[in-house]
Amino acid sequence: MRTLTLFLIACLILAILPTFALEAARQTSMLSASAQRSDGQTPTLAPTLVATPVPNFITAESALWTPPAPVNRTEGNFLFERPFSYRHNTYWSREYSYGSTRRGQLQIHHGLDFGNPSGTAILAVADGVVYYAGPDDARIFGPRPDFYGILVVIEHPYMYSTGEKIYTLYGHMRQEAVSTGQQVKAGQVIGYVGATGVALGPHLHFEVRVGNPESYDATRNPALWLKPYEGSGVVAGVLRDIHGNKLEGVQLELQAPGNNHYTFSYSGTRVNGDNRLGENFVFADVNAGYYYLIVKNTNGGLLHRQLIYVWAGQVTFVEVFIMP
Repeated sequence: MRTLTLFLIACLILAILPTFALEAARQTSMLSASAQRSDGQTPTLAPTLVATPVPNFITAESALWTPPAPVNRTEGNFLFERPFSYRHNTYWSREYSYGSTRRGQLQIHHGLDFGNPSGTAILAVADGVVYYAGPDDARIFGPRPDFYGILVVIEHPYMYSTGEKIYTLYGHMRQEAVSTGQQVKAGQVIGYVGATGVALGPHLHFEVRVGNPESYDATRNPALWLKPYEGSGVVAGVLRDIHGNKLEGVQLELQAPGNNHYTFSYSGTRVNGDNRLGENFVFADVNAGYYYLIVKNTNGGLLHRQLIYVWAGQVTFVEVFIMP
């Protein structure tokens, strides 16, 4: 009797298994169809005004899409090293990135801020000649006197596509360690972290300027000039409305399971995009791989989602149009 019961149970399982298999195949087919487009381009998911969690199906969708080749056409082309040794903090504040306002709390940022303790050695990011070293109370480099406090400006042996020279600026120093006209090498100590000028605490304010080293309006985003870490790349893009106007101060996110990044589109007209890219947002030091580029409204609703691939040591360029 027991043998007959076991036999009947086994038959029942064998009868049910094909049904489960067919349903699984149907679900897989539906997923594949929803992730493909007839023109072979990047899949675009229909926007809905709801908050979106980190997508769990990024692996399934990326398997159906071949990313375009990287667009490594920035003027800077990762010419510069970090301004600190790797014993110190070499990451800048993402909360107050280039062109952002720290969610409306501060004025538009023309550089990157590296937080390190007062007295930490600041390094030249490349070879060059010191254009200026000292206080900016008499010689003005910002929107007003004593804005950067003690600073160093270095002229580098590189030329922009416009034929203009390229400079780096290091502000809020406690003390400079070089003098005007001095030759410097990449990695050489040029000063020490402080909080002089307009600073809320000890940090380095770092800028890249093109053409006029004393013009506050000559900056470019340093995130496109600093070399990314090994195995990581940069995402640069343009965020526009349907009329082609660049959108200001919008938060963007890169999402992948366990690896998220955020940044803001540039605000105002006094910060500049790269000559060739014309970008108004940048993500830096992003590990290579697939991500969703996410744009949300102020209430957290989804406005745009796009699958992208980040190439190590390269620039991935994205153009995004947002519907009203």
